[in-house]
Amino acid sequence: MASLRGAVSTLRVLGLRLTMMEALRRIINKTYEIDGVAINNSTTFRIIRMIRARGWSVVRDGEWYLLKANFGIVASRDLWLFREVAVQPDYGPVRGRVLDVGAYLGETAVKFARNGADYVVAYEPVYSDACAKTLELNGVRGECRPHGVWWREGELSIGGFGAGAGGVLGNFKIRVVALGDVLREGFDVAKLDCEGCEYAILTLPCEIISSVPRWIVEIHGPETPIVYKFVECGFKPLKKADLAQYVSIYEFVKEQKP
Repeated sequence: MASLRGAVSTLRVLGLRLTMMEALRRIINKTYEIDGVAINNSTTFRIIRMIRARGWSVVRDGEWYLLKANFGIVASRDLWLFREVAVQPDYGPVRGRVLDVGAYLGETAVKFARNGADYVVAYEPVYSDACAKTLELNGVRGECRPHGVWWREGELSIGGFGAGAGGVLGNFKIRVVALGDVLREGFDVAKLDCEGCEYAILTLPCEIISSVPRWIVEIHGPETPIVYKFVECGFKPLKKADLAQYVSIYEFVKEQKP
């Protein structure tokens, strides 16, 4: 039954010709191409099908894969990374200077620019080259800095990649800068999707946190410490989504005094 559903989905999304080519690949291991991308395994095929199902496309341009989405172009050297782009939320209208911590491939920076940001400062310690390429391709006014953000400056050894990886000790080393120092540059909106670095907020005084009137924070783990920190600093919390067990997105807006 699952195979039948997969075949129907492939036929609906890719059409008869590509469905037949995929069937031949699985039977006789024959590689074929979609928009210049070689389909030689089931993982690549599923990613391309997922992208096409959203009305997007992907092409190969030298060392880069370029995802052409409804909000702009996203660059990556690894096709597999586009899985996360497909589930990234749109945070709505913004203004002024936006801080984007955990920028990944730069897709959220592009959305911020499309939604009204004057300038985007993105931090991405792992995929900073792809992030910078994405900003360039979309003409975004901003920059992608190749660092993580933490409660202090230095080097951090984390547990690789994935949800909450920044909060797990491991052997993958990244350079980090202090969140408090970053915020002193002045921002109108701050977004943190940094797999655990959000707990650096707990080390900051309300004076620094309140310098940014709107925060968007993906919380990995217990919500209460971060939520109560913002409430104590005069922010109104609003849960935007539950992404998984112990992974949620909150928006915090500075409450206006009467």
